[in-house]
Amino acid sequence: MATTAFGTAPRGDAPAADHRFAATLAIAMALVVVAGFSLQLAMGRSTFESPLRVQVHAVAFMGWVALFVAQTWLAAVAWAQSAPSAGSRRAGWC
Repeated sequence: MATTAFGTAPRGDAPAADHRFAATLAIAMALVVVAGFSLQLAMGRSTFESPLRVQVHAVAFMGWVALFVAQTWLAAVAWAQSAPSAGSRRAGWC
């Protein structure tokens, strides 16, 4: 059994904690992005009158953020509900 630098054995639920941590950070990132752009809109520095290319960029990026949050959240839920399969371990995905 491997030990850490402090001489304690690794916790059995460490991967689940890592997935919860990643999901929490993904949600925090999305909230910071939304809050930052909302603040700019509230202060009058931004409008919805932007050129079409700016609006397409905004929709594409917010779509990416939504997919990122969904992916990390689903991974955390899936990890919490069941242990990864032997095939996933062989492939190196967990």
